[in-house]
Amino acid sequence: LIRSWMDECLVGHGHFCPSSVISSLPTRVIDVGNAETPPKVVITNGDSGRWLALSHCWGTNVRFVLESSNLLARQQSLSLEDMPSTFSDAIQATRRLGYKYLWVDSLCVIQDSHDD
Repeated sequence: LIRSWMDECLVGHGHFCPSSVISSLPTRVIDVGNAETPPKVVITNGDSGRWLALSHCWGTNVRFVLESSNLLARQQSLSLEDMPSTFSDAIQATRRLGYKYLWVDSLCVIQDSHDD
């Protein structure tokens, strides 16, 4: 269903369709990987690309976040089994839609940093 909406946007709006736009990536994004390569947080260094964003309700017991203490580990790998299903579903959907990058605020902004 989502794919058909995106295709309709591309046909109807051409280069004005947001799904066709290559833009500057945020400072950090999730490289969603593939069946053989796990997702991970990457620093983009000003690169451009096509990406999706997940907007979600954080809830009251949020613990799967990016913090200074786990930044290096999250850059190595994000375990689909350990993350909330909202995140793993979004990663799977991003892959199926043909995108490489996903931005999730709780995983792409260092939560214990006032400067980030």
